[in-house]
Amino acid sequence: MALPLWLQVINSYRRALDDLSKDAARQMLNAWEQAGNNVLADMEGLARFLQRLDDQDRVNVSALRRMERYQRLLVQIDAEMRELSNVFTPILDRQSRQFAVLGQQFAVDVVNALTGLPVAGPGSVRFTLDLLNSDAVENIVALSRAGKPLGEILGRHGLGAVGRVTDALINGAAQGHNPRDTARRMMHAGFGSSSQQALLVARDQKVRNFREAGRQNYQANGITRYQRMAAHQTRTCLACLALDGRIYETDELFAAHPQ
Repeated sequence: MALPLWLQVINSYRRALDDLSKDAARQMLNAWEQAGNNVLADMEGLARFLQRLDDQDRVNVSALRRMERYQRLLVQIDAEMRELSNVFTPILDRQSRQFAVLGQQFAVDVVNALTGLPVAGPGSVRFTLDLLNSDAVENIVALSRAGKPLGEILGRHGLGAVGRVTDALINGAAQGHNPRDTARRMMHAGFGSSSQQALLVARDQKVRNFREAGRQNYQANGITRYQRMAAHQTRTCLACLALDGRIYETDELFAAHPQ
């Protein structure tokens, strides 16, 4: 049995958002991996240096923090985190605008599907409702950026990375691990453990832009209510399933969580 047109519209936009998110995630993860690789050689060198020390000096955190090589490594990690912010911000800003534009196009296509008018699909230029102007779209993007700026997230993870890298270094030296293995553990502790959180924040920001642009477009065209719909996928949480089908006034935001 064929799905109703309005549900086909919803699914087509969901796929479009997923494809855009995957593309951005690939770019961000590649940059993250490169940042880790940029300091890998220095991590391995420090691990080899610690391996040559006697047991007492090897696990002495205070002595480690006074080492010039260790201090240089921390400066490098901080610099790489700052550079990641410079790489991620334009990617996120570009996609935030794409999601906001798709959000208002989505609102139009859903209304068209429900009223028997032509549906153009994601990325189309055929509309029957008035669209938000560019200033409104920019306001949506700016507000989402102000809520949880990715730069601050990376900054906090940069501070946390210092402790994680230090722990991996000391544990590897104390347990006699190969310096190359220790360096890999240090890189993962400093960079790998932060990447998923950054991707989560980025996706959440973009999806909120999509929803907010759609909601504002409903308001601009005199539509007074909208319905919440869960994806009904294996990863859909119980809270979202419980709220599936709830009707909201268009001047009301619904509570949402990341992913």
